[in-house]
Amino acid sequence: MIVIVADDDKFQRKVMERAVRAVDPDAEIDVVDSGGELVDRVLSREYDFVLTDLDMGTSVDGIEATRRIREAGCETPVYLATMSYGEMGLLQEAHDAGVTAVYGKRLLDRNTSLREVIEKHLGGKQNE
Repeated sequence: MIVIVADDDKFQRKVMERAVRAVDPDAEIDVVDSGGELVDRVLSREYDFVLTDLDMGTSVDGIEATRRIREAGCETPVYLATMSYGEMGLLQEAHDAGVTAVYGKRLLDRNTSLREVIEKHLGGKQNE
């Protein structure tokens, strides 16, 4: 499995990486800290899926990065993590941009929700 994680917060990147490794200890994980870098990487390499933060403190947030990825024709699943989970406007904007699903970071701190996302995405493919 090849995954890319994008978050400007080092701690949150580690949380996401741990959740991926809990499902696939041999996963190859690329890490970036900005939306612009995320777009560049996703468009230059094939990933199984993307885990990205919403607000990375740059002009290209997770939603804008997803929009650019989709506009380039890339259909890689994008999972967005945010502290603002549940805001209807945010959920609609993420959906319109092409985000696969939105998850609250508070749940990700325990790895439970994110692990379920990864397992569901893989659908048992991790042993292939």
